[in-house]
Amino acid sequence: MHHLHEESSVNTHLTTIIANEWKNWISDGLAIGYNLSAIAVVFPKLASPLAAAAIARARVLDALDARNQSAEVADTGGLLQVTSYLSGLSGGSRFLLNVTLFTIMREFMFD
Repeated sequence: MHHLHEESSVNTHLTTIIANEWKNWISDGLAIGYNLSAIAVVFPKLASPLAAAAIARARVLDALDARNQSAEVADTGGLLQVTSYLSGLSGGSRFLLNVTLFTIMREFMFD
């Protein structure tokens, strides 16, 4: 069972925030062979699974984050922002829980 407004909230997030992040990431699309202004674009839902082993070997999320300058240079920055879903496997689930709790605590402490 889900919350009464969950579906509406998810759809709004996908059509506004996620859609804007796709546009920020791929710009007008010309660099990848598309002219986004000439076509009606429905961006895909992207899910990223995270396993503990991958997190231990590399700062996976940092490498995909548009706020990281080296990720921007490598053209991987922005992938995190267009991700609709994150799932954690094994230790990855503990990692995502920690990230979520840190984000919530930061909002309460500094906003």
